[in-house]
Amino acid sequence: IRSLVSNQTDEWSNLLRRQEKELFELRRQQISDEYDLLKKMLVDAQKQQMDSLKTKLEVETRDLKQAQTRKSMEDTRQIEQDRSFSASRAEKERRVKETKERNLK
Repeated sequence: IRSLVSNQTDEWSNLLRRQEKELFELRRQQISDEYDLLKKMLVDAQKQQMDSLKTKLEVETRDLKQAQTRKSMEDTRQIEQDRSFSASRAEKERRVKETKERNLK
């Protein structure tokens, strides 16, 4: 009877060790899978964010250039139509250049 009890105790101990080891491996695999999934999700989110920021930058750059061009044309037109200022062509070109430089700042 002692040997039978000893055998069953050994088998039970082996079964418990095997079960703990399997449980440990399953948990480790689950953590690894969750890590990989989280990493993929974060990379995808970062790509979307970068695409969004690039698009926003392009739109803002285009709008800024349009506004600068519009302002430059208006300033040039104002200088050309300014009757109170009768200067040479070189003087008008200098004023246009100055207003363009101020516009780009």
